[in-house]
Amino acid sequence: MNKRKLVKMAKLLFKASLKGSFLDNTRILSIAKEIADSKIIGRVSLLKAYKRLIAAQIGKEEITIETPTTATRSPKLENLLLSKFSAKKVNWHQNEQIVVGAKITAGDWILDATLDAKLKQLSQAK
Repeated sequence: MNKRKLVKMAKLLFKASLKGSFLDNTRILSIAKEIADSKIIGRVSLLKAYKRLIAAQIGKEEITIETPTTATRSPKLENLLLSKFSAKKVNWHQNEQIVVGAKITAGDWILDATLDAKLKQLSQAK
């Protein structure tokens, strides 16, 4: 199977994995199992392409917030971010390297409002 057909097939399988605009875990598992059990030439490459598409979508569906402590959780902020990015889930992580501020990642969008980022920005401005 050539690369063009492989990518096209992976995209079709990816679209079949969606329920509405979100990923459906049961569909993903059944599609992956079906590919793995098939006799398609290039099934490993197909699975890798499919995995990349799924990983990219997961990045869009989940928002990650890194703060110095987990005690700074805010349901108001979570609801705002979920509605703004049409995401499904917010993950809070404690990052001990952050002294003050937060780092928010939603897909390919990153807001780095940490003290370290501000200091780097100031030092580059000179």
